[in-house]
Amino acid sequence: MVTGREGLSPVMVGRSAELDRTVGLFAALGDPQVAMVSGEAGVGKSRLVRELTGRLPAGTTVLVGRARPSAPGRPFHVLLEAVEPAVRGWDRIPASLSAREDPLMLLLAPVAPRLAPCEDRQYGGEELLQAGIDLVLELAGDRPAVLVFEDLHWADADSVALLGELAVTAGVPLLLIGTYRPEELSRGHPVAALMAGLDRERTVAHVNLDRLDRAATHELLAAVYQRPVPFRVGDAMHQRTGGNPFFLEELIAAAGSDNPEALERVALPWSLSEAVLARLAGLDPRARRVAETAAVLGQRIPFDVLGGVGGVGEDQLIGVLHELVEGGVLVESEPDVFSFRHELTREAVADHLLGRERRRLHEKALGVLLESGSDLDVARQGARHYLRVGSTHQALRLAELGLTEADTDLDLLEMATRAAWAVGQLGLAIEHAGRWLTAAEGDPPAEVEAMRLLARLYWEAGDRERHEAMVAAAVTTAEALGPSPALAGAASTAAESSMLRGEGEAALAWAERALTLARELGVEDVVPAALVNKGSVGRSGLDMDEREKLLKEGIEAAQARGDHHTALRGFYNLLHLRLYSWPLEVSHATLRQAIDVAERAGRDDWSGPNLATVAIELHVLEGDLTAARAAAAAGRRRSPGQTGHAKYRWLDVKEAELALASGDLDRATALSEDLAPVYGTGTELEGWYHGLRAQLAAARGDLGVALEEIRRSGVTPEPEAGFEAMIAALHAGADASAVRALVAAMREAHCDDGTDPGWPDELEGALREAEGDAQGALEAYDRAVAFPVTRPAPHAAACHLGAARVLVSLGRRDEARARAGRADALLCRWPGPQQAEARRLFAELGGRARAPTTPVPGSA
Repeated sequence: MVTGREGLSPVMVGRSAELDRTVGLFAALGDPQVAMVSGEAGVGKSRLVRELTGRLPAGTTVLVGRARPSAPGRPFHVLLEAVEPAVRGWDRIPASLSAREDPLMLLLAPVAPRLAPCEDRQYGGEELLQAGIDLVLELAGDRPAVLVFEDLHWADADSVALLGELAVTAGVPLLLIGTYRPEELSRGHPVAALMAGLDRERTVAHVNLDRLDRAATHELLAAVYQRPVPFRVGDAMHQRTGGNPFFLEELIAAAGSDNPEALERVALPWSLSEAVLARLAGLDPRARRVAETAAVLGQRIPFDVLGGVGGVGEDQLIGVLHELVEGGVLVESEPDVFSFRHELTREAVADHLLGRERRRLHEKALGVLLESGSDLDVARQGARHYLRVGSTHQALRLAELGLTEADTDLDLLEMATRAAWAVGQLGLAIEHAGRWLTAAEGDPPAEVEAMRLLARLYWEAGDRERHEAMVAAAVTTAEALGPSPALAGAASTAAESSMLRGEGEAALAWAERALTLARELGVEDVVPAALVNKGSVGRSGLDMDEREKLLKEGIEAAQARGDHHTALRGFYNLLHLRLYSWPLEVSHATLRQAIDVAERAGRDDWSGPNLATVAIELHVLEGDLTAARAAAAAGRRRSPGQTGHAKYRWLDVKEAELALASGDLDRATALSEDLAPVYGTGTELEGWYHGLRAQLAAARGDLGVALEEIRRSGVTPEPEAGFEAMIAALHAGADASAVRALVAAMREAHCDDGTDPGWPDELEGALREAEGDAQGALEAYDRAVAFPVTRPAPHAAACHLGAARVLVSLGRRDEARARAGRADALLCRWPGPQQAEARRLFAELGGRARAPTTPVPGSA
């Protein structure tokens, strides 16, 4: 019986000629026929044998033995595995083999335990060999039969010798098949000697199985999924696996056999990683170090760079590379340039290293590349490699080095722009992008690409006028080209711009146009951004579930294509969309995914300020002020010195709010002053700037200033920024009618899906409490904590505190104590004035101080 993995594909792909050849050998049996099937691990040797046995006449005897790497020194261990199913139940040697009874009892003792012990004497190797030959001939009988020895590279010398003797035994209708891995055979291996001898004495069919080509890879995937898979999926899998069927099927098993799109994002499974790494276990330590260095350096590694980074001399490196090439780990893809035979091998080796090991190797590689100085190709390839692996600082240095020799090279200018953007050097990124646009003059598609990125950079720099002008220029230039990839890209950028500016209908229209063009033209690069843009549009008529689905699809598509920026935009907008409706553990898990993408991509701008603000909001939801302030500090550490642009000012807003909550008015004041440049910009940031100033004025008792700042926040695109300031002003003693007038002025504005829906009722409760309407205030506060969503713990606590105060005024002290107790529990990790008020009121109502506990965020 043929053992081993069955395989996921219901049909064998790409091996019809090899199968027909081996079947033909069986049909021609008279004397023994020999087929030696070779190929690397996982290429399908066992599957070929299994398919062969399925084509044999019914009743054909097939004996199959597989060599094991753990038993190469055990005599005849491959033969014994082949005959065990037939002899396991023997209690005596058949009469037809009586002449070999004693040596056979010795030989078969490990697999036929019911046989009597053999005579206690020494048996020579030749005697045992002849006994084994006779045993095979007996089991085969007079009809054509098949003997298969698999994985001969691990076989014992006695089994190999037996195979050789059977091959030259005339008049025996026996098909002998041996499978082996060529890279595992040394010149002194018994199998190498066997094949050399057989080629002199008998015609041997050498059947070499190579990896599947691109077309066969698509065919295998279609066979597994029972339908054609997208072209990009098949190509990506061929690139990643090199067409090795075992690698393909392991990835399919890890991804699941329902959705082929999942293959684009499936991580390397443990089983496959171990199988790959096992091949390196027998290498010399120096060869392993060179392989690790090559894995970190990427797909094309020049000889000199490999030697320089590995610290290996030329003669020694030549010897090591011979070992790696002969072992099937590396190939010399062109003179003096090496790459991994399988991309998965490179993945497994690189993933096995510690992060610090990878960083050290990258730093050494950068030093070697910089020393090479004048090699423009090395600078270009190195910058591209470092961008791909997320070492963006190194990518920037190499791109700029290349630009010293070729200052109008479009590839280098684009890489310099993207690398500077990734490390947070927004001004430098804009400078490089401007040079890129100038150099692209006369090449409309290249101009559009430069304009699109420049538009995004201007937005992040807070230069709305230039942003809008660049978007318009990209669209105009692309429209002149007609339906084209450039127009699909420009439409996607226009969708993003409309979304950022709050123009929902225009954003949806542009996103639909981008998706239509991308699908009609097969421009897959545009699809992820178009999906994210469409899912990010608020007030669009799409419900939250539809938007979530679009964002998730966009994230998956972006990750599959290595589009880190779009994936991170998708994560960021998804988190804001679902912040108040997802369980906190889901939000935390999604945030961890986003941070991992940002760190792997070297996107300091995302791992720093952008995702730090999301982490802060999550900790606020949980009611953990210390953790929220720590997240703000961590965001600043990841982006030192990068404080002048819009994304970093959002971090100022969040940190100032936390300082206010903790009672640190000086820090909150300093941060609000840092935000002064946004005054007069008409942006969302300006709304939060005025809201902060209003809260600070209320805290200091300057109610006139507080009300004026609230009025100013209300004319920006972010009226929600004024809600908390209104409540602070009311608690400080502001006239309720003046605040109601401000609310009425904002009534036309409404919050987007991704905002805290409890704000209007909390504000109404505060207004009614200030107006002396205790019952109305209580009802409003209760509504504010009754939403089926997670309200931020301090906001829920504020509602319980307000309810406790009005319950006291209504003479319902027991209920008031219970509500004050809830507020105290929610604020146990929120040290500051609000916590002090909750504890004071709780104590006044007879409540007992409690040990800090972990509250249920937003609970009512």
